[in-house]
Amino acid sequence: SSGINAEYGACLFFQPYKVTKHYTKIKGEVYDLDGNVVIQIKGDWTSHFKYKHVDSETWTDVWTLETDILEEKKRFWGFSPFSLQLNEPEEGIAPTDSRCRPDQRELEYGRVDEAADEKLRLEELQRGRRKSNKNANPQWFSEHTDPDTQDTYHTYHGGYWESKLSEDFSTSPNIF
Repeated sequence: SSGINAEYGACLFFQPYKVTKHYTKIKGEVYDLDGNVVIQIKGDWTSHFKYKHVDSETWTDVWTLETDILEEKKRFWGFSPFSLQLNEPEEGIAPTDSRCRPDQRELEYGRVDEAADEKLRLEELQRGRRKSNKNANPQWFSEHTDPDTQDTYHTYHGGYWESKLSEDFSTSPNIF
């Protein structure tokens, strides 16, 4: 079981797009210890949740966002102000930072054709590096293999913050 009360469990499901024509619909159920559904849940993770007891026809709001918030988010493709700022250019970052990708910038400025051309150029550069075995290696991370799962993972070994503080990224490759 899940949640605070060990006498109940719950399952939430994101509804498939082909069923709802939306990516944000959710439905769920709360079960008692015997596995009987006691509460039904439905909603949209961007706007509202409701529940009802199975022996009732009345849905009760759990939470609902104000309409103007939803309209504002629609203007920005559903992104919050925080998430919109994550890709903002910043002074003193490594030239390999994804915020420096010229194709991303072109797309953000609404220049779709230029973004596509830029992406193609970057992909060709990357293919060329791979072909010549001059692919960029992680500069501030070391690659490891988990002995149990054989999964590859990286650990930070230092250097980035020192380079950022000294504003010296001269050892960084030019990948864009």
